[in-house]
Amino acid sequence: MRRFLFSFFLASVLVLNFSTALNSNLNAQRRPARTQRTAPSLAAQRGADKITAAQIRDYLSFIASDVLEGRDTPSRGLDIAAHYLATNLSRWGLKPAGDSGTYFQKMALSRDVIDKNETKVVLNGQTLELGNHYLPFPRTLDASATMVFAGNGWFVKAKNIDAYQGIDARGKIAIIFGPPTGFPRGITRQDLQGTRGVDWMNPYEYAAKQGVAALVIVPDFQFIANWERNRARMIERGITTVEKFQPAAAQQSPALIASPQLATILFQGERSTATALFESVYGSQAVAPFELSTQKKLSITVRKEFAGTATQNVVAVFEGSDPVLKNEYVALGAHYDHVGVGAAVNGDAIYNGADDDASGTTAMLAIAEALAHTTPRPKRSILFVWHAGEEKGLWGSRYFTEYPTVPLDKIVTQINMDMIGRMKDKRLVIGGVGTAPEWRGMIETANLMQSVTVSTAGTTPSRHNYPLVVASNGRAIVTSDASK
Repeated sequence: MRRFLFSFFLASVLVLNFSTALNSNLNAQRRPARTQRTAPSLAAQRGADKITAAQIRDYLSFIASDVLEGRDTPSRGLDIAAHYLATNLSRWGLKPAGDSGTYFQKMALSRDVIDKNETKVVLNGQTLELGNHYLPFPRTLDASATMVFAGNGWFVKAKNIDAYQGIDARGKIAIIFGPPTGFPRGITRQDLQGTRGVDWMNPYEYAAKQGVAALVIVPDFQFIANWERNRARMIERGITTVEKFQPAAAQQSPALIASPQLATILFQGERSTATALFESVYGSQAVAPFELSTQKKLSITVRKEFAGTATQNVVAVFEGSDPVLKNEYVALGAHYDHVGVGAAVNGDAIYNGADDDASGTTAMLAIAEALAHTTPRPKRSILFVWHAGEEKGLWGSRYFTEYPTVPLDKIVTQINMDMIGRMKDKRLVIGGVGTAPEWRGMIETANLMQSVTVSTAGTTPSRHNYPLVVASNGRAIVTSDASK
């Protein structure tokens, strides 16, 4: 608990110091940061000493309790957590900074569930088994065609990758080998140079441009190893997405995911077996696309049921004291969601997420309470954002960045806290220190009277042009990822 308290102490000092240390114009020349190790400022100590082990334990015990059922996005437990945060923020006098004078920035979600009675896949007259042979994405689909093999499905001009080079896939069903989301082996985000849709396209986009009728995806080993969990997620619970994040339907081809058993059947008697293709594609070996036997015809019918729902970020502002600088913000961020209920471990199916990230959530809550009792107030305002949907793919942080409730150009720095409840080898990792010259001196000052080893990394400015640090528990982290 002592080292856990240090994470809170450090964040409190950084908030109070950074809110007064920066020049109001971020583009102005900054003076070199002082690295002299001195005792923390009296103002910083006044805020930090309000944070106690008992207080942290109370907050954490509730947020990570079974009552909140793992705080999945969306869920009743997550909504309870949001109202718990908002109630405390109101008690301490922090201003709402969400929608319509509330603490909540709402995100409209759509939940699509497969209509099992109306969904059918047939190969040469043989009806395949939903859930065993295939998992369809919940998108209306009618396709009946011959098939082609198209590698990993990607187009990346910078790497001379063209999954459909030399074949005509228009009107056909394309079989690709690759993870259903994310990057295949051999392609990284840094490879995506130029204009999307011209210089690079993911498999869904490129298939649509090629006129492909539908995609059949043979997934990576990790997806296959978790087939039962993925089946429950995709068929029973459905797929929930943020409405504003969805591309136009015409821009992406519909798809289903094939099991290894189905992949074996599809490539039986072809120039290469499914096993050989799997080993080649996932081993980063280029395999030329080819057409499968015209004697094989796959017919796909997918129907879905739709339900609308919503979730929310929790956003508040502790207003600064300076009449001018209070219009600028030092931002604090943490995600308050986790993964909900899943496969039971020793009879317990609730994934409480005490470290990931009830610890960061609790840290921000404790800092908000400490600030409410701090005199004098910081010159700049402190922006608190508890993000929802981080475990779904950084939903909340992306949503706030794309639809901010305060001007992004008024955020002078961002401090993110994720999984600070445990430490690896008694070490706290702080990334992004190189994004502002003031960071290193502040961190050294904050750790002056502590015995925790603090390692710092990161020299690249964040892509949103404000300094960023990320406190973590010793894992490898992306030090300049502003989306988190």
